[in-house]
Amino acid sequence: MSSLHVLWGFLRNRWSAPSLDYLTPRSIAGRTVLVTGASTGLGLEAARHYARLGATRIILGVRPLRKGETAKQNIEDSLQPSTSSKHEDAKGTTIEVWELDLASFASVYTFVERVLKELDSLDIAVLNAAVSKTCFSFTDDGWEETLQVNTLSNILRAQLILPKLRASRRKSDTGDEWIPKLEFLASQLNWLAALNKPETFDGTSQRYGISKLFLIYCVREIATSLSIDEGGRPEVVVNYSCPGACKSELAREWHTSWVKSFVLWVLQATICKTTEEGSRTLVYATCLEEEGHGKWIHNDAIEAPGKLVESDLALKWQKRVWDEVGQVLQGTRPTSQYNR
Repeated sequence: MSSLHVLWGFLRNRWSAPSLDYLTPRSIAGRTVLVTGASTGLGLEAARHYARLGATRIILGVRPLRKGETAKQNIEDSLQPSTSSKHEDAKGTTIEVWELDLASFASVYTFVERVLKELDSLDIAVLNAAVSKTCFSFTDDGWEETLQVNTLSNILRAQLILPKLRASRRKSDTGDEWIPKLEFLASQLNWLAALNKPETFDGTSQRYGISKLFLIYCVREIATSLSIDEGGRPEVVVNYSCPGACKSELAREWHTSWVKSFVLWVLQATICKTTEEGSRTLVYATCLEEEGHGKWIHNDAIEAPGKLVESDLALKWQKRVWDEVGQVLQGTRPTSQYNR
C-alpha cells in the first residue's frame, strides 16, 4: 500500500461525514427512535440529530442512568431555542432515559421487555453501544466483556426487538409506507469459546475488531432472514455502518502509558472526526430505504465491506459464527414470555 493511499485514507476519514442536508432523504418527523450507548459520543450526537429532525419520542439506552439524564438535559438545552425553521419539530420531542447494561444478559431482557410493553411502535433502532478493553475481564455471565457487549448482547437485543420493528411498518396519511430501520454500529476492522480465555486476548484493537467482525456476520444473517415483498422492500431495513475514526470515549482505557496517550492525542487532533460529524453516518444509514438493506455504510456512502466479509471463506465463517452465537444466546433465555 503506497504512502499516498494511506494519506488519502486519513484525509477521507477526516472530511467524509454526510452533510446535514444529506441526512433527510426520508423525514424523521413523528418517529419513535431508540439509540443505545447514548450517554456520550456518537450515540448522544445521533440522538440530538433525531431530535432536531423532529422525532416524536427518543429512548436513550444507557448503562449509568445519571449520565443518561445528563445527556438528556444536554440535548434539550441545545435545542432551546431553535433558531432554524428546519428544526422546529424538535420542540415536540420527548426524550426518555432507560437503563441498559450490555454486559448483562438479564439487563438486555429487562430492557427489551420494556420496549415491547411500553412502545406503541418502534420506527428506528440504532444499536451503537460498544467497549474497547485493554485488559481481559469476564462479565457475570461468564463471557469476555468485549465479546458480550459488542457482539452477543447486540445480536440478542436485535432478535428480541425485531417483532416490534416488524409490527411498526405502516402507511402514512399521504399513502407512503414507512419501513422500520435497524442499524448496527460496526467497524472497519467454536471461535467464541476459544476467544473466551485470557491467553487468547490479544489486545484492544484486535479484540475490538474481531468482536465487530462477528457482529457484521450476524447482522448479515439477520438481514437475509427477513421477508422481501413484491416491490423488493424488506420487512425491516437492516444495515451496519462505520463513521470512521472519531474522538470519543471508546478509547478511554487506552491511557495506560504516556506514549499511548500521546499517540492517541495526535490521531484525534489530526485525522479523527468529531462525534457530531461521525453521528451523521449513523443517522444517514437509518434514512436509507431498501437500497441500504443488508449493506455496509462507510462514512457517507454504501460500500463493499471487503474480503473478510464477502469472500467464499468469509461466508463459511459467517455461518459458523451465526450458529455459535445462536447456541450461546439460546442458553441465556430466562423463564419468561421469551420461552412461550
